[in-house]
Amino acid sequence: MKMMRLSVWSICLCLALCLLGLSQPTKATITSATELIEKAALFDGKIVQFQGEIIGDIMSRDQYVWLNINDGQATIGIWAAKDIMPPVKYTGEYRYYGDTILVTGKFHRACSQHGGDLDLHATEISLIAQGHEIEHETHNNKWYIAGILFIGIIALALLPWLTSKHARD
Repeated sequence: MKMMRLSVWSICLCLALCLLGLSQPTKATITSATELIEKAALFDGKIVQFQGEIIGDIMSRDQYVWLNINDGQATIGIWAAKDIMPPVKYTGEYRYYGDTILVTGKFHRACSQHGGDLDLHATEISLIAQGHEIEHETHNNKWYIAGILFIGIIALALLPWLTSKHARD
């Protein structure tokens, strides 16, 4: 009888621990663009998370927007409803590093809605970090070279005039 009670309590304890483990939220894994592209068939139709910098223009299409997100390795096109877009201050280009966002959505290897393109239809977008302006240094030797070239061009432009004046004298 003692053995049976011990077994019942052991089973109850194991079940409680299993249920406790199931109740803990699991952290979603952020998938890289390279992995999405290389294993597109595996991720097709699945909900994924993708994080990266917004680059280029955000293109408005009725109640939706197209945007491109680059994670430093490759770029994925994102299709999102305007109402889930966080306010965007910067998009990546030569002068700016774009805002970093985390996108959750359904991955399409060949989206029938968008002409067979590989894309991600966002269901949730979070702003992770705001972008910033990039300072580009202009090296002083470039100014000197530009000045010398400018003087050379002016001299070449005036050369025919100077030679024709001396020929007349």
